[in-house]
Amino acid sequence: MIDNRTITKDKAKKILLPTNDFIFKGIYGKKGSERITEAFIKAFLDLEVTIDKLEDSKALDIESVEKKASILDVLLTNKDGSKINLEMQVGNYSNLEERFCFYGLELFTEQYKSGMKYEDVNKVLCVIILKDDYVKYSNFDKYKMSWQFREEDYHDLILTDKIEFCIISLEKIKKKIANGEISDKEKIAIWTKFLLTPQKLKEEEMEENQEVKQANEKYNEMLGDDNTRRLALKRQLALMEMDSARGDGIKEGKKEDAKNMLKENFDIETISRITGLTKEEIEQLK
Repeated sequence: MIDNRTITKDKAKKILLPTNDFIFKGIYGKKGSERITEAFIKAFLDLEVTIDKLEDSKALDIESVEKKASILDVLLTNKDGSKINLEMQVGNYSNLEERFCFYGLELFTEQYKSGMKYEDVNKVLCVIILKDDYVKYSNFDKYKMSWQFREEDYHDLILTDKIEFCIISLEKIKKKIANGEISDKEKIAIWTKFLLTPQKLKEEEMEENQEVKQANEKYNEMLGDDNTRRLALKRQLALMEMDSARGDGIKEGKKEDAKNMLKENFDIETISRITGLTKEEIEQLK
C-alpha cells in the first residue's frame, strides 16, 4: 500500500504529471472542464470545438484504476454531434494501433440505432497523445500524424470522412520548441510545458493562457486530495507493473523516476514500493 503520509503533495508533484491518465481524465474529462478541453483541442489539433457534453464516467475505484478496463480518458460530444476521444498514453506502445482502432470503431458503431440512416451517424475523431516518442514513427518529423480510410493507389480518395485517427507526440513537440521550430510562447508550447513540466510554468504564461491556469489549478487540487493522490500513484504503479510484465524495457524509465525521488529525499523503501526496483538497485543510483 502506498503511504500518503510519506508521499506528500509536493513530493507527488515530482512524479505525478498531468500525463498520468488518471490525472489527465480528472483535468480534461470531467463536467465543468469544457472550456479547458476546448482550448486544449484548439492548441493541439487546430480544431474549433464547442463541447455539448463531456462523458463523465463514474469515479474510478482502485480495481478499475489498475485494470483501466474500457474506460476512456476523455470523451466528448461536439455541438455538431461529432465525437472526440482523447487518450493519454505513457509507455506500453505494444498493439497501439489495434487498440486505437478498437476505440474508434466501437465509438462509431455504438451510435447506430435500429431504423437509423447510415448517413446520420456522426463523425468520430480518436486522438492518442504519446508522452514519449514512438519508435515506429520516430523517423517522421511531424508531431501530429492523421489517418483516414484511403484508396490504395489514389491517396486523395477517402472512403469516408466520418472516422479519423490522430497520434500526437509530446516528445516531438518538445524537440521542436527546443530547436525554435515552435515558439515557446505558442499555446501548444505552453500546454506541452504544463503536461511535461508543470512546476516550470510561469505566472505570466498562465495569466496569458487562462485555460492553462485553470488546468493547473485542477491539477494542484487533485494532488492536494489524499485519496485522489493515492489512486493516481496506484495507477502509475499498476502501469509500471504491466509494462514490466510485457517486457517493454521500461526499467530505465523506472530508474529515472527513482533518481528524481532520491533528489526529493524519498526514503528507499518507498521508492522501491513505487518503482518495483530493489533496494540494491536504488542504492546504486545515488
